[in-house]
Amino acid sequence: MNQRRCSRAPSRAAPHEVSANFADEMLLDEVRVLSELGHTPRVAEMVRQIKDKSSLEYAVAATAAGNNAAGDAYLKKPTDPPLGTIEQQLLFPELKALLALNHHDSAGAIAALPQATPYDLVRCEVIEVRGQAYLAAGQGDKAEVEYKKLIANPGLEDPALPRTTLAHLGLARAYAMENKSAEKPRRI
Repeated sequence: MNQRRCSRAPSRAAPHEVSANFADEMLLDEVRVLSELGHTPRVAEMVRQIKDKSSLEYAVAATAAGNNAAGDAYLKKPTDPPLGTIEQQLLFPELKALLALNHHDSAGAIAALPQATPYDLVRCEVIEVRGQAYLAAGQGDKAEVEYKKLIANPGLEDPALPRTTLAHLGLARAYAMENKSAEKPRRI
């Protein structure tokens, strides 16, 4: 994602940089999942281990883990170079929604996400955040739609991350909010 790194000439340190970047990416993904599961102490430790704290991905993951300072700081810094579609249409809205959720502003979280809707299947975390926002707003029916969207598209999931499992958890919360029981699977 960082274009400056991609344009640098290869050096002897390149293999080390790639592995450090890869480690950060793995930590960022794990932080998101563990945050959803409520493993707060472990998540805080993992966030501290991330080396590149300047990226938008770090700000999103740290904010998802409850570190509003990281998200606020990122939103205040100037953007250079210009951001691409993923950053503008998905990561920024996701970051704003997470900050709103952390401030118990479910309406603000919902309002931050409409521009991401056409790109939902590019980054399934946005669907999760929208589902969380609807749950926080007491709109179980709308949360149900979001979690079903995740469940219906298991190909979005990284095999190492249990997003579909988490979607079932979110769906169960939506059903509980609506006083609904889980639908029985159809037999084919």
